[in-house]
Amino acid sequence: MSLKASCGLVVILLSVEVMHAGNDFRVTYSPTYACAVKGSRVLLFCRYNSSRLQGQNVIWVVGSGSGDLKADLQYSGRVKYTYNQTGCLLEISDLRESDSAEYKCRVTTNPPDVQWTGSPGVILSVTDLQLKKSSSLYWTLECASRCRPSGPNSYIWYNNGKKIPLLTSSTLSGYYNYVGSFYCAVEGQEKFVSLPLCVAGPESCNKVTYDVRNICATEGSSVNIYCSYSSYYSVTSTFWFRGGQQWTSSSAAGFQDRVQVQETEQGRSRLRIDDLTKSDSAEYRFKFSNYLLIWGSDLPGTTLTVTALQIEVITATTGQFGVEVELMCHSDCTPASRPTFIWFKNDSRFEGAQTCFYKGWISPGEAVSCSLAGHEDHRSPPVYAPRTPSVSVAPSAVLLKGNSLTLTCSSDANPEANYTWYKEDEVSPLASGQSLTIRDLRAEHSGYYYCVAQNAIGLVNSTSHLVAVAGFKTSVIIGPLVAVFLLLVFIAVFLLVRRKLFSKHSVDQAVSRTQVKMISVCDKEQDDLCYTSVTFIKIQEDSLYSNIRLTQPELSRQNQDLDQENDSVEYSIVRVKSSYPLSGRDEGDEDSALYSTVRK
Repeated sequence: MSLKASCGLVVILLSVEVMHAGNDFRVTYSPTYACAVKGSRVLLFCRYNSSRLQGQNVIWVVGSGSGDLKADLQYSGRVKYTYNQTGCLLEISDLRESDSAEYKCRVTTNPPDVQWTGSPGVILSVTDLQLKKSSSLYWTLECASRCRPSGPNSYIWYNNGKKIPLLTSSTLSGYYNYVGSFYCAVEGQEKFVSLPLCVAGPESCNKVTYDVRNICATEGSSVNIYCSYSSYYSVTSTFWFRGGQQWTSSSAAGFQDRVQVQETEQGRSRLRIDDLTKSDSAEYRFKFSNYLLIWGSDLPGTTLTVTALQIEVITATTGQFGVEVELMCHSDCTPASRPTFIWFKNDSRFEGAQTCFYKGWISPGEAVSCSLAGHEDHRSPPVYAPRTPSVSVAPSAVLLKGNSLTLTCSSDANPEANYTWYKEDEVSPLASGQSLTIRDLRAEHSGYYYCVAQNAIGLVNSTSHLVAVAGFKTSVIIGPLVAVFLLLVFIAVFLLVRRKLFSKHSVDQAVSRTQVKMISVCDKEQDDLCYTSVTFIKIQEDSLYSNIRLTQPELSRQNQDLDQENDSVEYSIVRVKSSYPLSGRDEGDEDSALYSTVRK
């Protein structure tokens, strides 16, 4: 036996071994007794030791019932199972006083198909935090519950909606004539606040009491949040608020007319929100004021959680006409009332089923969804069997011996599909999982591969994919040769293009850097004698001059003067045969001589 306490969670933990008569099945509960504060959560564990008990074969039931706790509307959205190799953990959140009961494990063996329930089970007690007042010259308040704490706890105190700083003890004292209300909570569990206590009597008290601390609703639905309040003096104003937004009975701006505030009776207010969205999830609080007091904003209010509908597959059996299924439409929270559900098959409304359960056939290609009556625009995601899978290959190039290969299978399915890999002409599966990896490829790995996608509603095969493994030696020889050839071609093209570009650049540069100047001079005395001066001027270089003239026995004075000025002249003799007769010259004269002078 072990004793453990925590005000607001499990307090007393006992372990008891239960053995089913006539076989070796043994179940151990931990704890066997639990005490928790209203609004908190509790964890209960069922441990078993038989190899024939698998996780999915164990459920929890309440009292003498045999139905799955998760399928009970009173627990919808508040129950969670967690399986491991040794047992099943039950978590119940947002505890209510009505949850006080005995909880047991129900086991289905496989094989044979035998059911039995481990008894006795776990006793759960749910209680409120309470304020107790002792009378004397001064009053004294004590924060306590029926759950016995195992050690010292720190507490939080509120007065008229405002947190009292630096006070962490479980008791509080004061004068009798104090007009006000007090609340308490365990530190770390501030949302689970006690009911208010008015030390001067209920008729002389300022207080606010919320009907519920937590509300969960589905998208598209409506919710009502109630509170009761009283004031020692006349109330001058009331409003609801969340964060920086607030609403009064005359104004509900900011929520597109989806919010209404109404005084249903004196001292009772209602906040209504229609067409809920997930953004409406928040904590909502109420405040009032009189001419002496403004109610504080520290006291926790009502927390609203908005979730979407979803479908859970309870059972599925393959038959002649498809798959016969039992489905449950729910959300992560418990509805405040018993709503009416609408079921759809391929977007067509299914007549007849108005509860959260649906039982019928689903054929290949069909999908089923659900919604709340009056909120058909906010349906759950549909459930359906896997669609034909697609297979991707990496790498996509030629597969060489010794390399690795990864095949990946993908299929659209809800619930999510599980994958199994096969090779044609082989019975046993190769692997499970979305990807199949083959390392160190060899010739025997060549062949056709396919995957099977399966969920609770059905299964489907992919098309076969051919894997061909190329020989290692051939690939090693051909690969480098192809690479060298391509490299040589690239180098030859590169050099050819570069040569053409260089030649064109040299010509353009020479032209752009040279200027030619020609001057013709004729001897007046000798009509048939002319001189031509050609001057080459290079940019940023010494000028180059060229004088070209016909030879005569004697040079004219003009030419002699010109030669004397150019001491550094080099001559070259060029024989020119004229193609036309010169004026005044006999045909028998010698061929003319052409002199060129170059001025450096």
